[in-house]
Amino acid sequence: MENLRIRVEGSPAGKALILRVEGEVDALTLDRFARQLRQVLACAVAEGAVVLELQQVHFLSCAGAEVLAEAQRRFRELGVPVEVKASRAVLRALQVTGLSKLLSVPPVVA
Repeated sequence: MENLRIRVEGSPAGKALILRVEGEVDALTLDRFARQLRQVLACAVAEGAVVLELQQVHFLSCAGAEVLAEAQRRFRELGVPVEVKASRAVLRALQVTGLSKLLSVPPVVA
């Protein structure tokens, strides 16, 4: 059973696209996560900014961390500001893979 919920919505001020992710990004859900990031990427320039809300992600595989890093690299290339709000599980996956050095993710406040 797939344990991943993803919603894409506009910010209340209408100046950002928000990708809200809940659950686990693993081998079963990786393709869906990557597909949604690509869709957000396709709309990002028109929206002006992107917020990746990952506070409710309980597990992020190494492959998921790589997909996230690649998406952030593409956003940067397009000049689209990205804010990543991460859970401890996401931060841990980024640290283990060494990708935390490449991504701008603020620390989780307890």
